[in-house]
Amino acid sequence: MTIALGRFIKKKNDLFDIM
Repeated sequence: MTIALGRFIKKKNDLFDIM
């Protein structure tokens, strides 16, 4: 569960970087 949460946060960070 922690790994999935980490991946989700990483995806959000990537999206913010693109914006």
